[in-house]
Amino acid sequence: MTWSEFELCSIAHKRKVEREQLLFREVAYQVHCLNYLFGKKQPPEKDRFWPISKKQAQRTKEEKSLIKAAFIRAQEEYKAKVSG
Repeated sequence: MTWSEFELCSIAHKRKVEREQLLFREVAYQVHCLNYLFGKKQPPEKDRFWPISKKQAQRTKEEKSLIKAAFIRAQEEYKAKVSG
């Protein structure tokens, strides 16, 4: 697996986890709203109930280079293991 393939898999995994969080929040919110069914109070909004931020911290160039170096090192170890 090349670095670019790894990056694509990483992005896809992040999106999958975010989608699962949104679905889980939806179910939890619906159950929470049942508490307000016969009361006079209104349930809180979803974002107040369970905030899921869309902002993600960007990695610095140093962090990216460390991750890439570790990936390349692991890839070379794997190639050496397979070939010999």
